[in-house]
Amino acid sequence: MYLLLATPQHSGTTFMLEMLKYHRQYGGQITMGDVREKLTDMKLLLQENNFLDDEDKFLVIHSHPPVADQEAAPDRSANLFTMMALLPTLSTIRDPLLSLISFDWRVKQGTSRPNLDFVGSLIMIFEDLVTLQGIDNVSVLPLDILNPEDRVDIISASLCQLGLVSSSGFNRAIKYRWDDTINSIGISPLREAYNNSDSEIIRSELSHEFLQLQLAAPTLQPYLESLGYKDLLWWN
Repeated sequence: MYLLLATPQHSGTTFMLEMLKYHRQYGGQITMGDVREKLTDMKLLLQENNFLDDEDKFLVIHSHPPVADQEAAPDRSANLFTMMALLPTLSTIRDPLLSLISFDWRVKQGTSRPNLDFVGSLIMIFEDLVTLQGIDNVSVLPLDILNPEDRVDIISASLCQLGLVSSSGFNRAIKYRWDDTINSIGISPLREAYNNSDSEIIRSELSHEFLQLQLAAPTLQPYLESLGYKDLLWWN
């Protein structure tokens, strides 16, 4: 069994990858690169276990959307969309502005490479999620608005909904020992501005990217509202 973890960058990927390792049916992880290297037709994933020997386990295939300014981005985006439509898919998301702020801070700290169109990459996968809305094999978890105490139960319910497991399978203690600071490099000034709902400071630092999000709002806002988001700073 395969679980596609398709996530926007800086949207809780490390949290989810680490959390899934605690499930008793976790069978390991591969990347989209591994899949592309072995399979020329993504649909073969559904026909045979190309990477997994134990059928009682689920194997996580992780992918971010391609960098929007890369030459191969359209083909890789199409491959990811096809896999999201065919495979049990889990996607962790946050407010795209939060993901942008995290990316900007990591670039400034030297822990992420600059991306000329980071917001374009974000919008790409959100548009895919909008298109796939309502499909049974896609489950979306808005991590930044979930109660931390409920995360384990909600993840368990999502895995059951996707047909990967029949019960929780998680060590109940993990909800009490999980450290949300994992993969964190601290609070940036823009994150403080975000926490204070100060859109002007953010707009002054990230004017082009902020405008990109605003232009995408007619498509993304209704979808995010359906997931429980309210009054995001970049909404018109």
